[in-house]
Amino acid sequence: MANKTLVIIPAYNEAATIEEVVRGAIVYADVSVTDDASKDETPVILKKLQKEFGTRLNVIRHEKNTHIPQGIQDGMKYAVEKKYDWVVTMDAGLSHDATYLKDFIQFPNCDLVI
Repeated sequence: MANKTLVIIPAYNEAATIEEVVRGAIVYADVSVTDDASKDETPVILKKLQKEFGTRLNVIRHEKNTHIPQGIQDGMKYAVEKKYDWVVTMDAGLSHDATYLKDFIQFPNCDLVI
């Protein structure tokens, strides 16, 4: 049986890139985006993507900016709650190439891959 993987993406004002990041990641795993009180179109874009991807895309919305660590932590809590086996964190600004997710997910069983 394949492991259940979640990609966690903290995002703040990432309207220019969030759709590309989510679409790239969701090819390989479920995705959870923590929208950290974005003031741009990020929430609108995420709402549209949620309609398209349904339960494969979880969106956590902060009403007050809490910064990256809290966004990751909220995604981790969601992963535990939903019983994911593995978690991968990605940046929302395209500094991580989603096509490498397949390599991370297929990596031999280990505790940490960087």
